[in-house]
Amino acid sequence: MKEDAPSLELTILACKGMVKYMKKNKRALATILVAVLLLGTFINDVSIQVLAADYHTTEGYNRLRKIHQSDMSNTAINERIESITRENTAIKPRDLSQSRGLNPFVYDNYDRKVVYGWPHGEFAE
Repeated sequence: MKEDAPSLELTILACKGMVKYMKKNKRALATILVAVLLLGTFINDVSIQVLAADYHTTEGYNRLRKIHQSDMSNTAINERIESITRENTAIKPRDLSQSRGLNPFVYDNYDRKVVYGWPHGEFAE
C-alpha cells in the first residue's frame, strides 16, 4: 500500500496543476475548442461532397445500363441524378443508409417514381 502512495500523490499533484492551468487559460482553451469544432465540421462537409461524386458502385452503374438498356456514361447518370435533386429538393441522391443511389431511369420513365438502386429478381439479370 505504501508503494502506491507516491503515485497517488503524483496523480493528485498533476490534477491540481491541470486545474490551475485551465483556470488561467480558459479563453485560449475555449478558442481552441471552437476552432477544432469548426475545422471538424468543415472537413466532414467536404469529405461528404467529395464522396458524393459517384452515387453508385461500378457494378451498380453497369447494372443500371444493362437493365435499362442505356449507353449513358457514369458522368451522365450522375448529372441526371443531380438535375433531379435540384428540381425537387425533397429527393436525395442517396437513400437514408447512403448505400444506394437514385435510379434516374425509373424516375424518367415511370412517372417520376423515386427508386434507389436497381430492380431485383429474375427480370433484372
